[in-house]
Amino acid sequence: MNAIATAWAWSQGGHVHERVILLALAQYVDEDFQCHPSVETLAKVAILGERTVYRTLASLKVQGLVQQIERGGSHGRANVYRLVVDKEFIEAHREKSPERPKNEERSEGFEVFWTHYPRRVGKPAALRAFRSVNGAEALADILKDLETRFQETEKKFIPYPATYLNQRRWEDEPAVPTLKKSPLKVYWDEF
Repeated sequence: MNAIATAWAWSQGGHVHERVILLALAQYVDEDFQCHPSVETLAKVAILGERTVYRTLASLKVQGLVQQIERGGSHGRANVYRLVVDKEFIEAHREKSPERPKNEERSEGFEVFWTHYPRRVGKPAALRAFRSVNGAEALADILKDLETRFQETEKKFIPYPATYLNQRRWEDEPAVPTLKKSPLKVYWDEF
């Protein structure tokens, strides 16, 4: 999601369907303000009928708010839509929006996490998850959780690292230690 595109979509007047479609498109745009969701996807996101989406896109194109770039190739390929955002609007909002840390900064500490995690599979997915949850800031909490969480767990029951990170499992309740013997056996051993 592009924050500038979303702010621009909110700033546009017009019919409510136009604003909803602009917001739906803003959800998918890249840094060039282009996206290629299907009309079916836009209808689901905007909670509108497909015919309404077609009419609204046509209206937005006439107003000059959206450009539709035809894609060559086989039937069924989604069109590319480009939001026509003013350069002044982009510059004004770039100054307001804080700089996001670069991927290198957000992945700092990933190797430490990776060496401590007991089940090392899916490293690229884990790296993406680490960046998305900004794991560098939570690294101390994550490592503290890893010291105790999976000590008694069989490896096949330990979640993949990306799952652990995406679900923020270090914020879960601490793992409850299990008895090595059943309670009945412990009772009989006392006699």
